[in-house]
Amino acid sequence: MTSVKLEGKFTTLAQVEGLPDVFTSTNFTLLKSRWVSDDEVSVCQWCKNKFNQLRRKHHCRQCGNVFCSKCCNEKMPLPQLGLEDPERVCEYCRPVTEFITKSWSPHQNFKSEAAVNLVNQCGEISGLCKVVELGGVQTLISLAKNESPVIQGKVISGLQILSTHQPLHRYLAEAGAIKAICSILTKANMSYEQTLVEGISTLKIFCRLPELKSKALEDGALEPVLRLSCTSHCNTVSLVAVSTLSLIAEEMSTHTKILESPLSVLTSVCSLASSEDEQMQEVSLKTLCFLSLGSNWQKHRIIQEDFTAGRSLQKAIFNVMSINPSDTCSELLRDGAGELLEGLSRLKGLTTAIQDALLAQAPDLVKPM
Repeated sequence: MTSVKLEGKFTTLAQVEGLPDVFTSTNFTLLKSRWVSDDEVSVCQWCKNKFNQLRRKHHCRQCGNVFCSKCCNEKMPLPQLGLEDPERVCEYCRPVTEFITKSWSPHQNFKSEAAVNLVNQCGEISGLCKVVELGGVQTLISLAKNESPVIQGKVISGLQILSTHQPLHRYLAEAGAIKAICSILTKANMSYEQTLVEGISTLKIFCRLPELKSKALEDGALEPVLRLSCTSHCNTVSLVAVSTLSLIAEEMSTHTKILESPLSVLTSVCSLASSEDEQMQEVSLKTLCFLSLGSNWQKHRIIQEDFTAGRSLQKAIFNVMSINPSDTCSELLRDGAGELLEGLSRLKGLTTAIQDALLAQAPDLVKPM
């Protein structure tokens, strides 16, 4: 995949040397664009004026196209291309390239300025195409490793905008966008509500795609999703987080990793299933239902989840039973029904209620013929 169509315009995707994941690498180096031959062009690619003996041809070191000296007179270092000395950059590339170059500076102010301006560029279609073509995607993902909450917030905003363009989803995931989002959400202070909302919403977008559900889990989605589900003071964030987990659980290949996680996923989801919020109950139970559709071992894990946890877990089990009665009852009878029934027998008035319900449904006695 070397180009995609964004808002009706074919856009070349910037590529890096080596592995495409720039979040886990120390630095990245972009592959240089094809150097356009002088023989291929007769006019400046920016102002469209014809070349002659006075109007000479000059190459932009960023995009490789040919321009006149007026349209390609700015010089700047291009560390993203491995060029430390100032090189010619054309008017088309200059704005975005300047921000990308600043992101390589050791000064936080320059990094922050770069993040802000790259996000602003993403908000406009012409700027978006430049960001994608010139390595702005890789720059934003790399900036996610910065410890500044302000820069991290801007990175999340930029990735959220980029994720709304479906043709970029696979490209973003391969570049490390999901890892970047998960890292920020795992460390983010709960007081940064906008970052949390935008971050978990963006992660949810990726998890809607069948081919990216397993990758999201591999890239660390489980920890921030559970953290935000159970500890966020913002109900919107918690609900979106649980919905994201539910989307991941739709893919059966993720079940083993979810159930074997040391993060006690089942306990957390069962606790959320007893929430007073009906939407939270519904999504949590839906997640349990997805997990119950796997192998017999996985179903058994759900039924066997610490029955001593109290009413919340018992309520969750009965809700799963109402959704998937056959498999749930089968697992309960195999091992665990005794503990569950013993616990239920201690609930005041339950046996009387069951007896009344059975009598109400029994046919009236009639005299024998």
